[in-house]
Parts: sequence; C-alpha cells; structure tokens
Amino acid sequence: MNKLLIVFSILLGFSIQAQNFTLQEDSIYVSGLYTNNDFDASTNLDAHVNGSISWEIITDSTPSNWDYSICFPSCNSIGVSNGILNISDGDSYFLNCHFYPNNTPGSGFITMKISDSVTTKFVSWYGLATTASTLVELNQLNKPSLLKITDLLGRETEPVKGELFLHFYSDGSILKKMVVE
Repeated sequence: MNKLLIVFSILLGFSIQAQNFTLQEDSIYVSGLYTNNDFDASTNLDAHVNGSISWEIITDSTPSNWDYSICFPSCNSIGVSNGILNISDGDSYFLNCHFYPNNTPGSGFITMKISDSVTTKFVSWYGLATTASTLVELNQLNKPSLLKITDLLGRETEPVKGELFLHFYSDGSILKKMVVE
C-alpha cells in the first residue's frame, strides 16, 4: 500500500509540473448596449516556466457586423487572430477581448487556443450586445425575490420598528435588516 501511495504521489507531482502556464478564468461573460463603441472583459495567464507560447482564435461566432480585438498583453488591431508571446516563470499576463458591436444587437463568442510544446488551454469570451429594454429585462430576471421575513427565532412575521429581522431571498442569500423609521 505504501508503494502505491508513493507512486501515486510521484505521478501527481509530474502532472502538476506538466503545465507550463495556467489561466485564471477560461469562460468569461461580458455584455453591454449594442450602441456602445465596445465592451470587454479580461483574465490573466500565469507562467510557470520561461518560454514562448502561441495563441490563435479558433472560433468566432459573433454577428457578421461585429468586430473584435485581443489584448495579450498589449492590444492588437482588429482582425489580428494569432500571435506569439514570450513568458517568464512567475509572471502574470493580461488577456483581454474587446467586442465592437457596431450598432448591431446580438450575441456570440470568441474562443482562443493557447499552447506550447507541453500545455494547451482554451479561453472563451461570451459577448451579449443588448438593447436598453433587454438589459432592464435581464437585470430584472437576475434580481432575487424576497421569499419570507422572519424574526431571529425563525418565525415568519412582519417587520417591527427597532427589531432585527432576517430577509430570505430566492438566490439563497439572507440579509439582516432593522426598521429604523
């Protein structure tokens, strides 16, 4: 049993060391009004070795009127869809995608493949360009609703001035509130 545990520990150590870089996030959601010039979101790539990595956009499912640009770590022009980056062990690199909806509502995503001789990772940005009314509707859908109000003993009740009450919401959150006036 001890030999098996030692072998497993060694293999685990190799698998952890086998990654030359990691991504802090690999699925990033961003939204804005379709009339905005652009909207963007970012993550970071953390280097675990000195070396060089390549990147390329492998999927662009955005509306045909949309443009995008990638910042990795400096910003590229619209249309640049691949590049090479030299990385240094211990450094973190800014990785960003700008969506330019060009007055076209819609949604789509960009997927980037990042690789070297050892590690391959994918990161996707999901963009949503909405109308103002759609954005209000989305915010209303995401707003948690009040389920019940209880006293500190868990009995459902109506709030009374000067007493502490618990508000239970549909998203699982619980807030302590007191009526002051």
